[in-house]
Amino acid sequence: MSENTVNQPGGQPELELYDPWADEPEEVTDWDAELVEAGWNIIRENPGIDCGEWINELLRQYPAEVVDALGSNPPEVFASLADWWEYKEYTDPETGEWHTLREWSEFYATDPDCLQERLEAANDRIRELEKELSKRSV
Repeated sequence: MSENTVNQPGGQPELELYDPWADEPEEVTDWDAELVEAGWNIIRENPGIDCGEWINELLRQYPAEVVDALGSNPPEVFASLADWWEYKEYTDPETGEWHTLREWSEFYATDPDCLQERLEAANDRIRELEKELSKRSV
């Protein structure tokens, strides 16, 4: 007998109960996936960040997402996030590369291409600030 059926007396066939929401698509939010992506974004914006800094930044920037994915018990949340740092893998949608969150942090802090991009961005910012200063001193 299935969950949506009722036994009939005297050996009559089972009746199927009507469920008006049976055909409604179930909305499922993958809170873990959203939080991992948020964590990866923090790492990408802060190459070389360590686990403690990463957890604090995640809690500061995404408190609701942390609670949705991991609950509101601080010791459990911190333990889960520390485990995520070491073991949770994330795949970069642009490159298809995958690493643990810790490995991504190391990658962005040491990869020559990433370092070059950061250097170029810093040089661009320096030029912008120099232009701004020269306009003010005129």
